[in-house]
Amino acid sequence: MFQINRGALPPCSHRSGANIVLFSTRKLEPFITAGEQSGHQMIHFSLKGLTKDEAASQIEQLFKQNPEVIIPRAVKDTFNILSLLELLGLPSLNSSHAIQIARDQLETLKILDRNGLPIPKTGFIRAGAETFGDKLVGVTKSSDALDHVGGFPCVVKCLHGSHGNGVHLVKNQKEFVTLTSKLKKQGKPYLIQEFIAGAGGEDLRYFVVGGKVVTAMRRKAKEDDFRANLGQGGSGYKHPIAPVEEALALQVSKAIGLGIAGVDLIPTGNGTVNILEVNSSPGRKIQKITGIDVVTPMIEAAVRLAKEAKASNVTAPQRELSLLS
Repeated sequence: MFQINRGALPPCSHRSGANIVLFSTRKLEPFITAGEQSGHQMIHFSLKGLTKDEAASQIEQLFKQNPEVIIPRAVKDTFNILSLLELLGLPSLNSSHAIQIARDQLETLKILDRNGLPIPKTGFIRAGAETFGDKLVGVTKSSDALDHVGGFPCVVKCLHGSHGNGVHLVKNQKEFVTLTSKLKKQGKPYLIQEFIAGAGGEDLRYFVVGGKVVTAMRRKAKEDDFRANLGQGGSGYKHPIAPVEEALALQVSKAIGLGIAGVDLIPTGNGTVNILEVNSSPGRKIQKITGIDVVTPMIEAAVRLAKEAKASNVTAPQRELSLLS
């Protein structure tokens, strides 16, 4: 355990630009360059591979640079550190709580379904049956989940995954039993979801920053796959922002509480879309594909958040906070 006395740290500076913390396991040069060109101090912060004592020293050094706001990128398993920085008075474009929700497919679907937002029919196995909204149900038997999603083919998804990893198309009972038995042995919880054939192997990524859609792209799966993720070999194309899709993407990011979000939508084939996934750290490949800058909007949103925090006089109490290992 280490302790940090926030009251002993200096107050925020009064320089014209903002002091922005780039919270990431990787040093992202485009953010640093764009921020500095706009007159801001960009502070790269990562505790990857450090001991508790080294981490405590790094956090103290961070506050000596008068940080004002956090842009979290590639946070991975450092939620407790991000949460601590929030407790110490630093606002973050994506809170640690919102990031944790977005990384959990089931929790995300629960929130979306309870808010009446369109998701694919989804079932998951639990001790007792429960219905969350129109599309998401918890059932005691896999056969009930399969009935709910319309049978085979169906999609089996691991709860914790991204970039298309842990997503499987299952065509029959034999494949289903083989896969789910394997996942159970590995201790990996999963969802059973309807397969939307009308998508034709395509989906849409809407890039949301600070309550606005910055850009959008259409992704198409490679010929022998159904997953359109770029990380799975899919191709990306610029997609014109459609008002209905834009409004839905903004509703999703607001429901999850994300200031930065990659909202993935899947066409149903009948002129509507469903929400496929929500990513709290969407990649920047969309910038190259669409030709639209996504870094500057994140920096601008961070500056606005810092100003809002100052205007609200949001400061951390002068107390010692402990981070437990």
